[in-house]
Amino acid sequence: MAPKSTEKTATAVTAPTTDPKKKDPEPELSEEDTLLKERLDTCVSTLLSDDPTASPPVTTELRLKSLEIIVDELRSATSSMTSVPKPLKFLRGHWDGLKGYYGGLNESKVGDEVFLRARLGDVLAVLAMTMGDRDYKTLESLSDPRSKDDLGSWGHEFVRSLAGEIGQEYTARTLAGADPELDEPFADLLSMVDVIVPFHVAHHAEAEAVDLLIEVQRLKKILEGEGIDEKNYKRVCLYLIKTADFMSDPDDYAEVLETAYELFLKQNQYHDALRIALKIDNEEAIPDLFAACTDKLMTRQMCLLLARQRINYTYEGDDEDELNEIIGNEKLSEEFLKVAQDLDVMDPKTPEDIYKSHLAETGGFSRRREGNVVVDSARANLASTYVNAFVNAGFGNDKVRCMSGSGFYCNSLGKWPF
Repeated sequence: MAPKSTEKTATAVTAPTTDPKKKDPEPELSEEDTLLKERLDTCVSTLLSDDPTASPPVTTELRLKSLEIIVDELRSATSSMTSVPKPLKFLRGHWDGLKGYYGGLNESKVGDEVFLRARLGDVLAVLAMTMGDRDYKTLESLSDPRSKDDLGSWGHEFVRSLAGEIGQEYTARTLAGADPELDEPFADLLSMVDVIVPFHVAHHAEAEAVDLLIEVQRLKKILEGEGIDEKNYKRVCLYLIKTADFMSDPDDYAEVLETAYELFLKQNQYHDALRIALKIDNEEAIPDLFAACTDKLMTRQMCLLLARQRINYTYEGDDEDELNEIIGNEKLSEEFLKVAQDLDVMDPKTPEDIYKSHLAETGGFSRRREGNVVVDSARANLASTYVNAFVNAGFGNDKVRCMSGSGFYCNSLGKWPF
């Protein structure tokens, strides 16, 4: 019997190509994707058709119907975008044709062609997000007022992309000589800002709304809308306060904080408004804030804030004697002890409670020699005295200097620290 061959049969393995000119084959489309691609291709062909002998003839009304199908597919796909939607992928190949057809439409003021041109401009603006065509300006295709009123229907990612282009265009016009104090040179941009800001606020993107308004130097617009309410004013004001720290221009710094101040006033948050007023050195607002506040607890809190900031102010009104004592820090120790009692931290602490030396092998500040004999240290005693003073300051009692039950607190050798 012949021996079996020990040679192994070679198996052919196809390695991925490294030639940049050769592209890997695209994955096959599913049946659903194939139907979607064919439907979009048919709609684009109908929209761009210029055959006068077609039957039935391609009218403006038929083009509008085809375009509406494209619009519906795009809107349903871009409402929540986690990756590039398939309708956008399938329409990328028609970019040049759609852009050329849009450029050939007349800017007439009557007829269905006006709506057709506006709708097609919307589609091109959405496609431009994924095309990377630097020569194409998205804002020009959104010049129709009906397009601006419907920006939010294209999804959050489109609105965010558009907000970035608005900021770039505003900066370009300002550098070209346009006066940022006037609205006329930026009328088309501001009309879109008036739509984007409420959209961001309604979708919990208040920070993006504030950023856009700062870029176009119209931060006060956030006070005009009705979107800021008791549910979201805290997020907006907190973001404004943190953003102010990054403002290099003093006027911009003051404007950001003044906006937060007015938002607090609209929500009757007078303590927070007072905090911002003191931050921008606006002590003239103190009497108005106290006059507007009707909550006695909030009034006391405002007095405590003035006391903490060492503001010399005399309150006039109900309970003025008590409130002026608070402003003058006359009851600071009393209020401190009340808080300590509520927190159950009235018991004084010894330095060893702070050091927690029983958890350490070295025994804290104690110096040990052979035989575990504790050696008293002047430096350790001095440190304990300072620690005791800072830890128990304000409580009116401690275990180092004050009488405590049976006698004085002493160190392990029975001696007083300094």
